[in-house]
Amino acid sequence: MAPRKEIRARQQAKADAARRARPGGRAPVEDPPAADDRPPRRRRLFWMGVVAAAVAGVAFLGAFPARTYFRQQSATARAESELDALDTEIAELQGQIDGLQTDEEIEARAREDYHMTRPGEEVVTLLPAAPAPVAVPSGWPYSRLFAGSR
Repeated sequence: MAPRKEIRARQQAKADAARRARPGGRAPVEDPPAADDRPPRRRRLFWMGVVAAAVAGVAFLGAFPARTYFRQQSATARAESELDALDTEIAELQGQIDGLQTDEEIEARAREDYHMTRPGEEVVTLLPAAPAPVAVPSGWPYSRLFAGSR
């Protein structure tokens, strides 16, 4: 790779030779310098720009699917925890169902819920204690006002 001054000197020499070769002294239109003739700094900046654009494109195209992926992961985790809670509740209810299938539990439920008894048994129901009497004043608060107006 030649330094920048050498490249410019080569380009100037080409332009001068072309100007001398034409009868009017005007330089012909030149092709742009080949990629190898470009200064190394410009070439490096060009490729850095290409890489930066590619990285930005990948980041832009990857950001939205990543957000969707993480949102779906959290929704899946919530659904799995809800499923675990429901499985626990189902297991508890199945235990209650299994308990209700026994003769002893059926009899206990019939006695408690429907007040059923076996033949010959006597049911005694205890009533709660009567509430304490409420103290009521001898007259209502405005009875004196009305009594005085008569």
